[in-house]
Amino acid sequence: MKSAYDPEYGGFGNAPKFPQADAILLLLEQSVLRSDEELRRMAVHTLEQMTGGGTYDHVEGGFFRYSTTQDWSVPHFEKMLEDHAPLVHALALSGMRDALEKTTGYLDAVLRDPKTGLYAGSQDADEHYYAMDAEERTQTPAPYVDRRVYTSWNAALAVAYLEAEKREVAAKLLDSLFKRAYRRGDGMTHSEGAGGQLGDQVWSLWAAVRAFQHGLGDQWMTVAADLAAHIEERYGDSQLGGYFDRAGGDELGRLGERIKPLAENSIAAMALIELDTLLGDPSSPHRERARRALESVAALPRQYGLMAAVFARALDRLSHAIKVTTKNPELARAARAAQPYAVIDPSGAPGARRAHTEQDGAVVCAGTICLAPVFTPTAVAEAIREASTTRA
Repeated sequence: MKSAYDPEYGGFGNAPKFPQADAILLLLEQSVLRSDEELRRMAVHTLEQMTGGGTYDHVEGGFFRYSTTQDWSVPHFEKMLEDHAPLVHALALSGMRDALEKTTGYLDAVLRDPKTGLYAGSQDADEHYYAMDAEERTQTPAPYVDRRVYTSWNAALAVAYLEAEKREVAAKLLDSLFKRAYRRGDGMTHSEGAGGQLGDQVWSLWAAVRAFQHGLGDQWMTVAADLAAHIEERYGDSQLGGYFDRAGGDELGRLGERIKPLAENSIAAMALIELDTLLGDPSSPHRERARRALESVAALPRQYGLMAAVFARALDRLSHAIKVTTKNPELARAARAAQPYAVIDPSGAPGARRAHTEQDGAVVCAGTICLAPVFTPTAVAEAIREASTTRA
């Protein structure tokens, strides 16, 4: 990854230059795990160059699809929800609050349906419109917005919004999305009138797992368990492990051939690892299914190059998952800052309340080994370091 990094303009490679958001997320996560400030600098420099250049809409906010030049100066002007979800996540992890607020401001003002809280798929490219200043734009119709709602993209955005601490917006998005697309035992649909694909199931699974972790309700664990079972039954390869892009007997997918896509299997693995960590049950099959999903696509990363960053993010979680049980939002926030793969159980732990106070503490566990309750953000970070050493 370092060999492909552009030290002058940020990002990776030459023109055309795409955001490669999963590579940025990998840099940010690994910078914490390895205590490597250089990795963080690479990620932040890339985001700063993107948001400061022509690939970003400086009037209305939001990222354009990609840059036709190495220096991010000449974009392809279409805006896609699919691109924004991981970039919002990256801006949140990087601490770039101004860019985060401007980006989510665009998404909420232009792509979001205020009644349902669901997000449209894209806004058309219009080179003439985006060359205008703010005053000129007020007098000109904005580019067309495709109002189709895609399940996987909305679920991915919900994960990003939860990471960005936009809890209320994410809660409404998830409630509307699951009312529209989810049927118990049948998984998620793709969009209105279209059956679901693997991407819809795995992103929705991860969104449900994250919704529980962010305190949106115990019902999300029930939904997550149901989706995990549905994915295994309808998309799973019972012999070799991993998941196909479409359900057996379903005609959706690429030219009728069932394949195991790298990105979707990686997302499935991340969601299953977090679900397994929350359950804390050695008999649970989810971690083993996650491992087999990654093994099933392990030959692909060499072909994908930087696009395999999502696989690396998933693979690393197998050995770094830490569970932090706490009702205290401040301690949960500290846990995520100290360990990007920390799994938060908001149900609280027995004995994790300081005597004679109303303060909830946190219990940090690595596998079956749990440390004594702690009550400050600094102590949470120290406990996570100790637990990580114990697991290693």
